[in-house]
Formats: sequence, C-alpha cells, structure tokens
Amino acid sequence: NAGKDLPDETAKQLNLQAISEELMLDWEGIVQNGSPVPFSPEMALKVLMNPNLIPFRQDVLDIVNAMADASSERIEAVEGNS
Repeated sequence: NAGKDLPDETAKQLNLQAISEELMLDWEGIVQNGSPVPFSPEMALKVLMNPNLIPFRQDVLDIVNAMADASSERIEAVEGNS
C-alpha cells in the first residue's frame, strides 16, 4: 500500500486512536445509563468513533487543533528570536 492514500475511515480511526492514547488523559461528565464511564484510551476511542457523539468528537478535535496552533506559534516565536 506504499504510495497510496489511506481510506478516509482508516485515517479517521488512526487519528482518533492517536488522540485517545496520547492526548486524552481523563474526562468528567461522560455517563452511560446514568453512571459515570471511567476513562481509558480504549473507551475514549469507542466514544470518539461513536456516530451518535459527533459533537463531543468535534469538541475534542477543536481542542487538539487549538493546542497544535498554539504550539506552532510558540515555535515560530522562538525561531524568530534566534
């Protein structure tokens, strides 16, 4: 598969897996049947992949993008001061 793009669904799952394993550390307010859902990377991936929870996924992606933008701005500022 070298040189070919990943199918969109595969790319989405890999991105969400990386987020759930590397960037998400915990959560509050996630409930199922009235009970809190304990955080784990595996559960985070299930929640992020759930089509019924797209607004939550979008919130997480917005936060990740904001973190990446802020990091890029800091790097540019440091490079500009070199």
